Formats: sequence, structure tokens, C-alpha cells
Amino acid sequence: MALEEKKTAIFQVRMRPSVKAAGEKAAAAESRSLASLMEWLLIEHLQAKGMLGRTPNATMSNEPHLATGHPRSPSINET
Repeated sequence: MALEEKKTAIFQVRMRPSVKAAGEKAAAAESRSLASLMEWLLIEHLQAKGMLGRTPNATMSNEPHLATGHPRSPSINET
């Protein structure tokens, strides 16, 4: 079993309130926190660009889509 990388890095971002509200709605629709959704979107983008390979924490139980390679759940705008 691969060791999981601990989440110790802090990232703060300022955004428009409307973007935050939409992000919170999208995160809730996927039973996630906004922070979890933001991290997942960044990982997906970096992997698509070849800047980040599959990471050991891709097997984390709260991130099964990373381990299985299944596409993400439809967003609130895609339903």
C-alpha cells in the first residue's frame, strides 16, 4: 500500500462572491466541501496538462474518482 501524502499545505484565494456561491452549490451537489472541490479541480487540471502524475493519495477513500479514473459527477450546470 502506498503512503498517502498528508494535506499540510495551506492555499488561500480571493474570489468573487458569486463564484464562491456557485462553487459551494456545486460542491454540495457532489457531497464535498468547497475546499475539496477546488483541490480536485486543480488536480484534474494538472493531470490533464501532464504537470502532475497519479499521486499516492489518489486512493484516498474520499477521492474514489481519482483512484478509479471515473469521470467526475455532472456539475449542476450539466444536469
